[in-house]
Amino acid sequence: MTQLEGGSREPRTESNTALALAAVELRKQAAEALAEKKENAPAEAAAEAASASPMPRPGKSLLNAGIDSVSSLVIKDDKSRETFNHLSGEFLKTAALFARRKTGFVGAFLAYGLDQAKVESTGAERLQDFLLGGVKGSALKGTFSLVASSFKFAPTKGILIGIASRDAEVIFNRQSLADPSKMAAGLKAETLNPQAWLFDGAVFLAGEGMFSGINKAMGGRLVKNELAAGMVMGGSFGVVNGGTAEIVRQAGTGKPIDWGNVAYHAALEGGVGSLGAGFGMKVSDPKFHQSLGGNVRRLKETGARLLEEGGFKHDPLTREFVLVGGKERLDAFSSSRSESTMVNVRELTRKFGFKRLGETKQLYVQRNTDGQESIRPSALQADLIATCYPETLTGKLRSNHVFPNGRGPVWLEVGDQGHLRVSIGETPYLRRRITPLGRLVRLDGHEITMNVMGPLEVGNSRNPDDPNLRPAWEAFERDLAEAKRIGVDAVSTDVWWGVIHPRPGKFNWSYYDRLSQTIMRHGLKWVPILSFHQAGGNVGDNTYIPVPAWVWNKMAMRLGSSNPDAAKFVSEQGNASHEYISFWATKAALPYYRAVMRSFQIHFADKAPGIAEINISLGPSGELRYPSYNSHDKNSSYPTRGALQAYSELARQSFREFAIKKYGDEAKAREAWGVAQDAQINPPSDATAFFERGDHFNTKYGRDFIDWYHQSLTTHGRLMLGTALDVFASKGAPFAGIDVGAKIPGVHWRVGTREGDKVVLGDRLAELNAGLITTSRGDWNSDADGRGYRSLLSVFKDADSRGALSRVVAHFTALEMADGHEGPSVKSLPYTLAKWVGEESRRQGVMLKGENALAWTLPDHGAWDRMMSHLYWGNPDSGHYYGLTLLRMSDVINNQVAKARLIEIVNKIKAAQKTDATPTPPPADVPPPEKAA
Repeated sequence: MTQLEGGSREPRTESNTALALAAVELRKQAAEALAEKKENAPAEAAAEAASASPMPRPGKSLLNAGIDSVSSLVIKDDKSRETFNHLSGEFLKTAALFARRKTGFVGAFLAYGLDQAKVESTGAERLQDFLLGGVKGSALKGTFSLVASSFKFAPTKGILIGIASRDAEVIFNRQSLADPSKMAAGLKAETLNPQAWLFDGAVFLAGEGMFSGINKAMGGRLVKNELAAGMVMGGSFGVVNGGTAEIVRQAGTGKPIDWGNVAYHAALEGGVGSLGAGFGMKVSDPKFHQSLGGNVRRLKETGARLLEEGGFKHDPLTREFVLVGGKERLDAFSSSRSESTMVNVRELTRKFGFKRLGETKQLYVQRNTDGQESIRPSALQADLIATCYPETLTGKLRSNHVFPNGRGPVWLEVGDQGHLRVSIGETPYLRRRITPLGRLVRLDGHEITMNVMGPLEVGNSRNPDDPNLRPAWEAFERDLAEAKRIGVDAVSTDVWWGVIHPRPGKFNWSYYDRLSQTIMRHGLKWVPILSFHQAGGNVGDNTYIPVPAWVWNKMAMRLGSSNPDAAKFVSEQGNASHEYISFWATKAALPYYRAVMRSFQIHFADKAPGIAEINISLGPSGELRYPSYNSHDKNSSYPTRGALQAYSELARQSFREFAIKKYGDEAKAREAWGVAQDAQINPPSDATAFFERGDHFNTKYGRDFIDWYHQSLTTHGRLMLGTALDVFASKGAPFAGIDVGAKIPGVHWRVGTREGDKVVLGDRLAELNAGLITTSRGDWNSDADGRGYRSLLSVFKDADSRGALSRVVAHFTALEMADGHEGPSVKSLPYTLAKWVGEESRRQGVMLKGENALAWTLPDHGAWDRMMSHLYWGNPDSGHYYGLTLLRMSDVINNQVAKARLIEIVNKIKAAQKTDATPTPPPADVPPPEKAA
């Protein structure tokens, strides 16, 4: 048996059938004695007994009448309908008693109130009876919850619930309230009734004994099922009510008790009680509501799709075709080797689930068009045209467009099986409900965004209206105005968890109200970074805002630990990091992360048009990595290998579970690793020796450990991005369609050196300790396999493939740095690393943008040349990045070199989007990016 709310309680395992039978026999004898007494006693004594224990009042209740109005439509036999109505009422009342929390109390109030109010009563009497019945139902609900959670012994629960049920009948009715002496007599008769105690206790003991037996047969699984245990308790309650009611009814007739009939009614109401309890618990379960909502949402989407496929919805936002000629030309176009192409296609349509192919037509596709004057003459020969901005076309060109009534950018998606889709809109409609075919190509050729990063804090985030800090806001506004003037698209700012969430459940958005309004007032878009990490302690940090202080104790409680550092990373040096919650505690922390996301969306829903992207902090400094080179450890910062962060108890337990899952048990894991059978499964005891010996590469234990370390990081990334998409990118969400982004760090030291065009790899230990790559895949030397970054980028690819309404964007850092940074001993390859990540993102279809790592590189022309070379300019020789975020706004605005080069990039973007001229290459005197100082 379980409590009605919360976790289950272990039932008593002993079965006491003899006690149960004896109790039933005692109840039988007591009932027979009562019947005999009624036959022989004077009428006055019978009347006194009746007044002491009130019988149910005659008449149909409002609840019964409501049920009857429905049942009478299908059940014509009066007796059958009466039984059905009675059992349905009991079902609803039991369901309310067993429903969770507020749902249960509200349901019990309504069900019992309607059951007590009679059809034939006056309006005033109905109201009084409804209120009394409602209070009775709520009181019973509270008593049930209290008894179920406070007592383990079945007879005790049965006796207390029986007393409460009978006493409630005495207390909460108008007759008893009108005559307190009769109420007292009734309470005494019902409360001090040993025979009733024995019967109620025996029934509950028998129910739990049966539950215990089934649970034992199932290996203890039943006791873990709160629903099953609650249904057993509901069944026991029904048996008590049904059996008692039938005994009292028969005793009142003066005839001998028909125990077969008693058993029948007890079993019947026990079954109804069991089903009612299960129904009440299920429909009040939040998980059920979420599942139901998802099913309703899917049903609506299916209906919308069928309506569209059936021809009832006009002006679709996506059209699908099958390629029947011109595959090579289309491949050249989609890989940016040509600016236009003509192919033969047949349109694929679906009507109520049936596919249909249209006749063959010529489809002309061209990028870099935003008006009639720039479209090529060959478009006039086509049956269909796909270009951006169809609203700018006229005449036949407009009527032949794939979306003749559309407006805005157009997207092309090409699949491997000869399928292609064309969609229209700022956010491609095909991503909203159709499985992606492949990489999206925006037909205006470019989607480069140029953003700047705002200050870590403007003035005082905890007191944004402090008049003494007005100069800081005035300076911020001057920078915003200049950023807008030179063509910046958006400003990204950290939204510090430590500022907005001072107490559990309490949010304060006042600083970010002012900040976002200020940015948008200047015509710029906002890119909020939901920063679940600490500000301070890293390169360039000039402020300190920790993770909310309450988080660590709350997390320890959720993890069942008395250690306040339970949810922190612990390094090989034994130091705890408080910059970000440990990835091994992510599942426990998700409710807090989700609460922040939901509160942010609700609060800023009206600002959705002014938000360009929502960035999610995935680790220290907001990056998807371990704090391997952060300030809590000694001698672990750039350019060392860093320090492993896998030494908390949570991490150790996770590693043991990983080993058991892979090998079956600990003994088999030790055998596979070639270690002693009495050895503990733990991270390396001496991390320095572990790496110096090459165990991370050369031993099965080492490769397994690195795989687990990396897998823990990617699992965290998937959980966080999945949660963000669930909140921000679901149908009906205010932010649906806004990109969701996250940052990958450019850990560029110890990567290797260049010898001409050849890369000589280093030990890559900094990347390994940060959790970014693994040693078991053998992919470091393979460009085709992403040089180790395939697994990390797949986190973003998989999130983007969920079918959510928003795209997922990855941001990679250190795009401005040159290979060989700070000399050969550092083995720094930032430029090459950025190219590797860019190429792998293109292979996987991941939208990728970049950032510079250090503000002091902004005056360097070579740094700007390198950043420009990483951008995708619409030709085969360009890079793979679709935007830059420059660190920081004030450094860009107040440096003449930086401002001039930013204006140059903005002008180049605008020129490329309005013409199909090939971009001008960098001046000849600019050294190759990989050799630039």
